[in-house]
Amino acid sequence: MKRIEPDYVVASQASPARTRKICMYPNVPVYNGSGSTDDQANFQCKEQKKDDLIDTLTIGKQFETSTKANTDSGPD
Repeated sequence: MKRIEPDYVVASQASPARTRKICMYPNVPVYNGSGSTDDQANFQCKEQKKDDLIDTLTIGKQFETSTKANTDSGPD
C-alpha cells in the first residue's frame, strides 16, 4: 500500500469556533475571498516561492550580528 502525504492538516479551536488549514511548507493558506475567515474551507493552500517583502526589508546597524563580544558595560 502506497502512503499519500497530505497537502495540509486542519487545526480547530472550540471557543470561538474556528478552523485553520496548516499548509505543507512552502505553501501558505490563501483566503478565497468569500465566506467566513473562521472556516478552513474558505482557504486553499498556494505555493509561495518567494516572500513578497524579502527585497524591501533592510536590517538596521543595531541589529547586525558581529563576532565580537559586547564589552559595553553601560545600562541597557
